Amino acid sequence: MIQATVLLTSLPLVVLALALLALYTIRWYDLSVKGFDPARSWANALGEHFWRPVRAFVAEFLYCLVNGFFLILGLVLRLFGRRSSIPSGKNAVQGAPLVVLIHGLMSTGVNMWIMKLRLKLRGIRNIAVYDYESTKGPLELQRDKLRDFLATAHQQTGAEGVAFIAHSMGGVIAHDYACQYGAAWGGTLALVTTGSPLRGSRVAALGLSASARALHPENSYFATAAARRPQAPFVCIGSMYDELVIPYTNSAHPLADRFELVDNCGHAGLIYSGQAFGHVMEALRQALPDEAGSESGADQVSLPGHPQSGKI
Repeated sequence: MIQATVLLTSLPLVVLALALLALYTIRWYDLSVKGFDPARSWANALGEHFWRPVRAFVAEFLYCLVNGFFLILGLVLRLFGRRSSIPSGKNAVQGAPLVVLIHGLMSTGVNMWIMKLRLKLRGIRNIAVYDYESTKGPLELQRDKLRDFLATAHQQTGAEGVAFIAHSMGGVIAHDYACQYGAAWGGTLALVTTGSPLRGSRVAALGLSASARALHPENSYFATAAARRPQAPFVCIGSMYDELVIPYTNSAHPLADRFELVDNCGHAGLIYSGQAFGHVMEALRQALPDEAGSESGADQVSLPGHPQSGKI
């Protein structure tokens, strides 16, 4: 009986580890064939930067456990009608910008709770979390649903201007909104994406839903998106060990102001990594100095053999 309990308890962990290993195998294969550069083969990459991929793999495994917990909690709360959150009453500051957090594919708004807590601890006042059904509807429909949510949020809070912090597919939707409706309700003040496949991801071909497969680079949607940018500060944050955005450089929009790289996590970890959050805060300080302060807190990461953080 005890052995069966241990087996059932450990089985999900083993499955998660094997899934991550498979995704990282695809990731290293991609590096090995991209441009036929032997310096980017999996063997050379491991030999040159052994500690980085190993640390990132272990960290991503732990981040995925945390992310899975929040996903389950979010799904349970949805059953009780708990979804998006908009500041109200004493929590809403009239005339202040609204910072909107947007989760990614196969996630819920609860997955952004840690990000929300960190922002609150740093003095950000108006924070809304947009919770949406990420597997239902094309990207254009998701963009228009975000517009409807922001109309409600503006009416309830009286906020002027919107700053987006979006993860994964949420960044794709926020970018589309900011380009299409960026002047509404005080305008888009900033767009910060973390691990967002702004030029698609090759691993989307393995997606189980139409929404996931729509994120493939061959989708004509991304050709149009690559030629547009919001009229606001635009910062992309990615990880060279992102196992879901392949190649990882597709998390950088060609017209973004900066592309910041972190080296201590994979895809899910970009929500929770302190290194990634430092870049988020730096972007907010520059775009919203009255809200986020002016001190510099982001670590500039130099990654040998890979594109440097900075202007794209």
